[in-house]
Amino acid sequence: MKEKNDKQKKWNMANPAGKAYLAWTLEDYEIWKEEPPDCLLQYQGKTEGQLMSDFEIEGWVSDNFKALSVLKEENSEAFERVHRDFLADLAYLNEIGKIEEELFNELSGRDIYDF
Repeated sequence: MKEKNDKQKKWNMANPAGKAYLAWTLEDYEIWKEEPPDCLLQYQGKTEGQLMSDFEIEGWVSDNFKALSVLKEENSEAFERVHRDFLADLAYLNEIGKIEEELFNELSGRDIYDF
């Protein structure tokens, strides 16, 4: 495992609970040496969540719902991790006004992912 550099350590101190992936800026991707979505290269300073259209959000929610439904059935450990990240992203989308509180609450429940 790689040792964290100073920027990564500072990032962790500034974000002790982590940060929703849809809230990452280009700078976050650079700090963690990860490949950013193309949209962030064009609109530096923005987040992927800010740049997503309603149509893109709908597809993203649908894809995550399908994946979570399968994971809940087949791999509870992976479900917990992916569900936690999904909830963080949903909370961020709600915070910036991209989704309504009602949708956030509906998708936050665990029972809706049962077959």
